[in-house]
Amino acid sequence: MRIWRYILGGLVGSAAYNRIGPSSYLTRITVHGTTSWHVIDCGLEPVPYTFDAREWYAVNLEELAAILHGERISTVLVTHAHLDHCGYLPALEPFLRDDAKIICTSVTKELIEYILHDVLMQSLARGGILGELPFQTLPLVRILQRLVAVDTPGVISLEKGIRVLLWPAGHINGACSFFFEISEGSVRRIVAYLGDSSVHRQTSVEGASLPPDQWLLKGRHDVIASLDCTNGGEEIALWEDERQRLLHDAMRVVKEGRRWIGITFSIVRAQSLAHELSLRKRQDSTLRNIPVYADGVSVRRISEVLKNFSWAGGRTLDLSDVEWIIGYRGRRSFMRNFESGWVLTPSGMGHGPAVDYFTRYLEDPATFIAFTGFVAQGTNGHRILNAQNGEIVRLGGNRGDEGGLALSVRAERAMYRFGAHQSRSEAIIRTLELFGIDSRSLVPGLRSDFSGNFQDLLPPGTDLSERQVGLTHGSTRALQWFEKSLAGIVKTARADQEDDRYREL
Repeated sequence: MRIWRYILGGLVGSAAYNRIGPSSYLTRITVHGTTSWHVIDCGLEPVPYTFDAREWYAVNLEELAAILHGERISTVLVTHAHLDHCGYLPALEPFLRDDAKIICTSVTKELIEYILHDVLMQSLARGGILGELPFQTLPLVRILQRLVAVDTPGVISLEKGIRVLLWPAGHINGACSFFFEISEGSVRRIVAYLGDSSVHRQTSVEGASLPPDQWLLKGRHDVIASLDCTNGGEEIALWEDERQRLLHDAMRVVKEGRRWIGITFSIVRAQSLAHELSLRKRQDSTLRNIPVYADGVSVRRISEVLKNFSWAGGRTLDLSDVEWIIGYRGRRSFMRNFESGWVLTPSGMGHGPAVDYFTRYLEDPATFIAFTGFVAQGTNGHRILNAQNGEIVRLGGNRGDEGGLALSVRAERAMYRFGAHQSRSEAIIRTLELFGIDSRSLVPGLRSDFSGNFQDLLPPGTDLSERQVGLTHGSTRALQWFEKSLAGIVKTARADQEDDRYREL
């Protein structure tokens, strides 16, 4: 039995300092004399927005071809339906076996078709032409035909000696982690790909629970091949605290007779916020007649998916109060009368409805613009958030000219980490729990200002020195924090280090 892990996504060197890059991993397993290849996720991420940007961060296909050396991928497994985890799936088509399947949850399957078509539309909006698109239509169609949905958490068999547990990951509706069990004779190993796992409860999805005891990584050579380190650069505020802060500000702004514009993701976050705003306004008699508006075909279509498909504790969202704004004409008509109230709008990677709201309202002090998650460098949102009051910023996207539209920033602005990623302390605790450590022995010593090594919190006699953890899906600052915090506890490998990207487990 031999197991290798290749990190295909992410970024290395200076490019990784502030950005994460797409998620993608290749696993080579030799068991019972047969070698098979399995891909976990294949994402896509736009480069920082410039006025003529056409490129994407993606898997290096030449590198993939060199690693495979003529062999074919047996299975693709997708953790969840976010662009940076599934947006480049069609590029894998030439490398797949004829009988290869793409395995995911039922919710993820329903969302992938929308996401992949949206990639093509956004590529064209970013200035691409047919020869510059990340993939073409025919590979997209073939990939969709390979999708296989798993309706409930459980175990599937991939090859002789290889089983995989699909287990709820929290994060967003339909997200899952993959626990590979590789068995040969008396030897059994667990290799876990956690994806964007999140342990705290959110509006529409329960936090990730521990898998059944027999799937914990208690063997000396069990491995977490991929640990999400997204929030490692800094300890973020608790999700519940951010939820309360966001809703408090949203209610305050409308009571002052102002307009509140929430910049959000169209996948789950927009729907969750619409639910939260609707619920809160019903509790306040002075706000009950004010509707919650949501802009964009994507938000509405994904709302239907979330309503009709559930996976592992996904909760129904009440969107009965939402009024939908569809298309540019509908948006233009809405804006003529939008003086006070709430509207949720996706950024669309710099080309979505948000640009029209910036153009119309950024210079108006009566406007409050709420960025509901992390805002990446190089984006319109980053420029707006970091501008001084009255400062001129130049935006790109939609109907701006080639040099970008110059606007004076006078709207009130704020950022909320209303995201679906777990905090870095939660990620470390869950990692140790997966290795069989009782979290009750850790939490009493874990203060909010804890900045030491987690080894100091472990029960006496704990020995995890043979375990490995792949630190992935994070910026260099994040990966450095996790590496320092786990030093002396487990072996670690960092996705931003070239030498760590290919490793036998």
